[in-house]
Amino acid sequence: MKTPRLATTANLIANCSPPSHPHSILLALLLPYLPHQSLEPLGASHQFLQEVSHSLSGSALGGAALNVYMLIFGRILLGIGIGFANQSVPLYLSEMAPPNYRGATNIGFQLCVGIGVLSANLINFGTEKIKGGWGWRISLAMAAVPASILTLGALFLPETPNSLIQNNKDHEKAKLMLQRVRGTNDVQAELDDLIKASTAFTFISMLIVDKLGRRALFMIGGIQMFLSQIMVGGLMAAQLGDHGGISKGFLPKAYLPFFRQHRIGLAISSEGGQYYNGRMTLFVILSCMMAAMGGVIFGYDIGISGGVTSMESFLKKFFPEVYTKMKEDTSISNYCKFDSQLLTSFTSSLYVAGLVASFFASSVTRAFGRMPSILAGGAAFLAGAALGGAAFNVSMLILGRVLLGIGVGFANQAVPLYLSEMAPPKFRGAFNNGFQFSIGIGALSANLINFGTEKIKGGWGWRISLGMAAVPASILTLGALFLPETPNSLIQRDNDHQKAKLMLQRVRGTNDVQAELDDLIKASSISKTIEYPFKKIVQRKYRPQLVMAIAIPFFQQVTGINVIAFYAPILFRTIGFGESASLLSAVMTGIVGTVSTFISMLVVDKLGRRALFMIGGFQMFISQVLIGVIMAAQLGDHGGLDKGFAYLVLILICVYVAGFGWSWGPLGWLVPSEIFPLEIRSAGQSITVAVSFIFTFIVAQTFLTMLCQFKAGIFFFFGGWVVVMTTFVYFLLPETKNLPIEQMDRVWREHWFWKKMVPEVSGESKMEAP
Repeated sequence: MKTPRLATTANLIANCSPPSHPHSILLALLLPYLPHQSLEPLGASHQFLQEVSHSLSGSALGGAALNVYMLIFGRILLGIGIGFANQSVPLYLSEMAPPNYRGATNIGFQLCVGIGVLSANLINFGTEKIKGGWGWRISLAMAAVPASILTLGALFLPETPNSLIQNNKDHEKAKLMLQRVRGTNDVQAELDDLIKASTAFTFISMLIVDKLGRRALFMIGGIQMFLSQIMVGGLMAAQLGDHGGISKGFLPKAYLPFFRQHRIGLAISSEGGQYYNGRMTLFVILSCMMAAMGGVIFGYDIGISGGVTSMESFLKKFFPEVYTKMKEDTSISNYCKFDSQLLTSFTSSLYVAGLVASFFASSVTRAFGRMPSILAGGAAFLAGAALGGAAFNVSMLILGRVLLGIGVGFANQAVPLYLSEMAPPKFRGAFNNGFQFSIGIGALSANLINFGTEKIKGGWGWRISLGMAAVPASILTLGALFLPETPNSLIQRDNDHQKAKLMLQRVRGTNDVQAELDDLIKASSISKTIEYPFKKIVQRKYRPQLVMAIAIPFFQQVTGINVIAFYAPILFRTIGFGESASLLSAVMTGIVGTVSTFISMLVVDKLGRRALFMIGGFQMFISQVLIGVIMAAQLGDHGGLDKGFAYLVLILICVYVAGFGWSWGPLGWLVPSEIFPLEIRSAGQSITVAVSFIFTFIVAQTFLTMLCQFKAGIFFFFGGWVVVMTTFVYFLLPETKNLPIEQMDRVWREHWFWKKMVPEVSGESKMEAP
């Protein structure tokens, strides 16, 4: 079978949305709920543009901040950008990705987040060494790099066929786009499904999500995160007190669990759904790679923030009270040295902005297409990176983070959708997981940069860390200019069936795309009857999708992963590592997260979603319990852990991060982006992004206080949630691998619980259990 080129490329570009933090979360939280009907006709690309423009502004303000207020304002702008990104990117990925690879494609969004976090950690590690105490400016301003990339990339992103049908009723344009993204001319079946729907209306995970299924990955990830959190909590409770660190003399030991493939729940057989013609085309791969830069900017911000806030030069300039407690006040508990509302406001401001932006991004994605949203996200993130790197006060820092949040909001909205719509169905899981892979790359890059800039004499290395965000932002911004729109979007917005058909033939690598095009047109026709999608989504027949839109992003945040992502350097300093050692440790966790997500891309379409969820859940739970036990037993309020225990905690944290990297990280973006019918897809993605921002904001804003109060018990707290979410996946999440995105409602009608709420469709064949 041939593979689509356009979908893959576009999906990867869309994957890479900007990073986030707590004040930005609040804003990002609000954006998805703004009147998206007026913006939906714009499509994903316009939302990407909104995302990057705010992210650029936010990063610029953050890097140039002269006071706390500028920092917070910058983070608000960052949050707006993130809001748009988280709204449009997952939808774009889901609609563009071929059904068989939608899982992998959409997980690419989370992969990009990880890449962004890792990139930020690397930058923080480097800028912390800059003499003069201004390295944090580089760290903040560097957010402009991914924002710029996203902004430029969004200009060239094609609209999805779903969007073309839904907004423009242009079936021919949608069909052309569908042919382009599927790499075949035989897309009529898929196009018919799109039209019908319209009438009624994290790299490893990318490769395996459509084979293992969503439920399996959720269960695996939940178990893995729960166990790792328990282990971390145990280690810290046993070895780390309120003062000092963990001893480094204890011989480190690693626990490597053996996983075997297993299947739970229903899988889609050849008789259960319709498979479209097409192959993996270079056009799709390149488009998705460019779109996936949206995940890089998201990951970069996640990684860079924790690094710069652990740099003494940065703290001394913007947060002197925290610096004094850390360096001079020996009476303060180990767990409470970084407990500062102003410091957490700097981190969380991005998520507030991203929350607000995601509401706007929903409307932009639906009205103008996926590509504009990606472009907007890149531009906003680029501006935010510039502000962050040039910041002279906290106000500039926060303003820069606000712009970064706007960029992330747009990217996170459009990129996953872009990837899902452009990817061939059988590779959709791999493509979408590319988003998470991009996040991992961004985070790893940030960690490496932080590690390097921390050594710069003069204390200005943080400026490089913040400013370097402009690199991926520039790539995304420029790349977005050339991204093709998805066939889905072409049909939804313009109703241009011919253009959609040509695009579908191009992305599928075959002229036989009529079946897929017909599905797109049908889905779009159904969606046109839905005037108020947010009102429609609360109806009983959409109850399964609504529950998943709320539960999955909530569970993803309460795994405790953002505690590691945001505050890894601070956490490592708490257990006794020095400044450079803590940043280097963050780099290690960033590498682990990126590699694990890459593995998920390879197996997600083979093992399925459910299997990965289960494996990851078990792994996280064990590691968290052990960490909690060690810290409770060995770490007191003063002093630190023995060297051996400190290294053991580091290893367990890596085990935990790996569990998240191939389960809840990528699948948390993949599953929501592929389960919504076209008529409520934009609204559903907005809810998913908003819930994610809300709880990311809450976790980021409260973690340092919780660490001070709970101490090692914080890992037991998150470990308990991993047990809950893994149970949820086991009983309530059906397998969705390999099923065409416009036929996803089949899994709910045949699920033991959800079938009570979803009406039957006469003449439909049943799915077979494996």
